[in-house]
Parts: sequence; structure tokens; C-alpha cells
Amino acid sequence: MKILIVEDDTLLLQGLILAAQTEGYACDGVSTARMAEQSLEAGHYSLVVLDLGLPDEDGLHFLARIRQKKYTLPVLILTARDTLTDKIAGLDVGADDYLVKPFALEELHARIRALLRRHNNQGESELIVGNLTLNMGRRQVWMGGEELILTPKEYALLSRLMLKDICRQPGASGNSLQRYLQLGQRALDQHPGSAYP
Repeated sequence: MKILIVEDDTLLLQGLILAAQTEGYACDGVSTARMAEQSLEAGHYSLVVLDLGLPDEDGLHFLARIRQKKYTLPVLILTARDTLTDKIAGLDVGADDYLVKPFALEELHARIRALLRRHNNQGESELIVGNLTLNMGRRQVWMGGEELILTPKEYALLSRLMLKDICRQPGASGNSLQRYLQLGQRALDQHPGSAYP
């Protein structure tokens, strides 16, 4: 699952990206509405985290525009605007959730999980390759019917591999995926801390 974070505060943006990656999500970060729109047109995202105070356009106008273009992915507004009127306006324009700064990372993560579960049919969106099953909404993995307990980095690597075309092609097997995982684990062992740019 890939998240687009739209935040003009560079330090906060970097922190949000790191926090999302630690939770196992692929993540892109941009600082303007224009860059966000270009990213949405070029990539596939599961969710957008949107600040409203952007330098080139108000986040509410940006949100209204992407909803008019029929983007249906969940949008979580993350902003310092804390009045009831602000919250109602954000939700009415098309946000799926609204969180006020300052916030606890645990709450942000829980809200992201909830939005993804709802958007992915209550968490039943699954990828299956060979005898591996990955439930993206619940962030659980099974091999041969037995649940595997993975670290966030292991989950991120496995989900990325399973989403890649090579793993989704007819004939891809759990054995071929295990070979890729072993190569990935060796790379992580040799270059700790370099799993994410």
C-alpha cells in the first residue's frame, strides 16, 4: 500500500514519511498542491494525508478539485485548523477523516488503518502468491495456513514484492517469492538502515 503525504513543513513531512515507512507503507511526500496532483496522475496511491495550509493552494480547494476528477481514494486531513466549522468544511468537501495538529502518531496510524480497512472492503483485500497470503487491510501474512509474524520492514518488503508484476504473473510460486525474500534479507543484512531512501 502506498500513501501520498502532502505537507509543506519539511521537517514534519520527513517525520511523517519515516513514520509511515516504519509501519510498512510505501510513501511519497510532496509540499504543494501542484506536486500532489502530478503525483496522483502519475502513481497509484491507497490513501492521501493532506495538510490544508499549502503554499500554492488551499488544501480544501485541492481536495474539491480531485474529488471532481473522480479520485475516490481515502483522504485524511491533517491540519492545525481546529474549529468545528473547519472540520465540517473538510468532511463536506470530501475528506474521509480529519485530524488536528498536534497529534499522536499512534492515533494517526490507527486512523490510516481504519480508512484503508473501510476502503478495501473491511480489510478483506488479499494478495495470494503460491502458498503465501497477505491481507493488506489487516496487515497479516499466512504461509500454508499458518500466520507469520513479520516486522514492519519485512511486511513492507513482502507486500512490495507481492504487488510487483513478477509475483502476480501466472506461474509465480511461493518458492520464487521465497528466493526474492532471501535476496532481500541478505541485502538488508549487508546494508542495515538502507531499506528506505
